[in-house]
Amino acid sequence: MTKFYTYLRILMIVCFTLTVATMAQAQATRTWVSGVGDDANPCSRTAPCKTFAGAISKTAVDGEIDALDPAGFGAVTITKSVTIDGCCMVGILAAGTTGVIINVTSGTDVRKTVRLRNISINGAATGVHAIRYIAASKVYVENCQLYGFQSSAASRGILANLTAAGYLSVKDTNIENCASGIEASTTSGVLVTVVDHCHLEGMTNGVIYGAGTGNSLRDSLLTNNSAVAVKTSGTAGTIIERTMLDSNGTGLEPGAGTTTDISNTSIIGNTLGIATTGGTVQSHGNNQINLNVTPGAVPTGGAVIGQQ
Repeated sequence: MTKFYTYLRILMIVCFTLTVATMAQAQATRTWVSGVGDDANPCSRTAPCKTFAGAISKTAVDGEIDALDPAGFGAVTITKSVTIDGCCMVGILAAGTTGVIINVTSGTDVRKTVRLRNISINGAATGVHAIRYIAASKVYVENCQLYGFQSSAASRGILANLTAAGYLSVKDTNIENCASGIEASTTSGVLVTVVDHCHLEGMTNGVIYGAGTGNSLRDSLLTNNSAVAVKTSGTAGTIIERTMLDSNGTGLEPGAGTTTDISNTSIIGNTLGIATTGGTVQSHGNNQINLNVTPGAVPTGGAVIGQQ
């Protein structure tokens, strides 16, 4: 009997060790996906997974998923800090659904940071949103292509509707042929957004800055949007610098109670240049506002912010 219990204890120790080893293997710091992979694989470089959804369960917090080839890797829901790097512009086909959902709430996830790089997300005209940012401390979207999200008028290339403070950075990214491009708001704290070197075109609205946001839009082109290129509401404060708002329905629509500073920006060729909607638009005196069918409001009654 004593030998039996000894063997039983040894067996339990071996099982525990194997379990820990399996868990450690399942939570790698870096995992890989390939168009010829299999989600039953460990997602290593030599045995990659087939989809982002398959790889994310095997990737540790603060880890990275890398693509080995330019295939399509499916929609994914992100609930922990992670980087997804498409390497050579990989794809997500999200017809009838949302391409990437970001909802990081775990108390043990210290950074709560998500990075999406080199990814093409195609809604095939029926997608809901390309990226939906629900919760996370920081989200970075870099060198991505977002298009074809038109399931309804509420569809967005990026929808960030938070209930807490956050940070959204969108760089070197094209958003096209969605119902609207980027919409951001929060019901608590401040959501800081940075849009840098981006193209937003062929939609209803380019960017919609809502309540609780502080926004920087720079070195970008917003064109051929049928309603408004830049629309602010709630308590949004916005800086637009070195940006062109061209051939839209309205170039800039500042909502009541909002303040928008514009510098080295061209508002040209729109049906309406700046809408008279109650917000304050402050100019640094170095902008081009011309060739609009209707010029609209004059920034701060003609006053300018002094150069330094």
